[in-house]
Amino acid sequence: PGPIRQRPYRKSLSQVLAAFRKETQSLPLPELGQAAFRLLLEQTGSSDASLTQMHASGRIRASAAIPWTPEKIAWYARHGHTMLMMLTESSMIHFGWEIGPGIAFTFPDSIFRASAIYKFVYSRLGAHYMAATYLPPDPEGYKLVFAVTRPDRDYNRRELRALQAIIAEYGERMFHVPEMGEIQSGELEREGMTFELGPSFLAQGVSH
Repeated sequence: PGPIRQRPYRKSLSQVLAAFRKETQSLPLPELGQAAFRLLLEQTGSSDASLTQMHASGRIRASAAIPWTPEKIAWYARHGHTMLMMLTESSMIHFGWEIGPGIAFTFPDSIFRASAIYKFVYSRLGAHYMAATYLPPDPEGYKLVFAVTRPDRDYNRRELRALQAIIAEYGERMFHVPEMGEIQSGELEREGMTFELGPSFLAQGVSH
């Protein structure tokens, strides 16, 4: 699928965030997290978004994605372990850690498109352009890493500012590990699948 939004942005980012705060102030956590994901897709013009709880060593505790389609469920069930190994060994991780938390960035082609995970995973899913940011580590050293992707063009400065601002304000509420773990497990079981990579990795997402 193409980006969610391709027309020029008619409101400033501050106006968009102010309206979103007002509209969602009474939402409970799960619904607020899903609304924030939709806002992220819209304001960055992205077709997909993901978040991963990752240690500085590369170990992944959990991951979520939106939209979480039947095609993605089937794909990750077949190739998830290979994807995990590629991600933890990717030079993209080291590049991102050097940028620092709270800063939205894109990857140079020499890192992103040259990586095994791009060739095996992202290119096959139509994710030819990516932007990312992450929050400071928790007491155990795990960071929440957020990424958005789309098929057709690189991210501009306005979209990077949107990614940075939305994650700074809503990132923690978009991924709360205990609740997300329960949601993930239940939804996967309803699909008749169990998708675990390693002792504590569970991948699932919220519906678009």
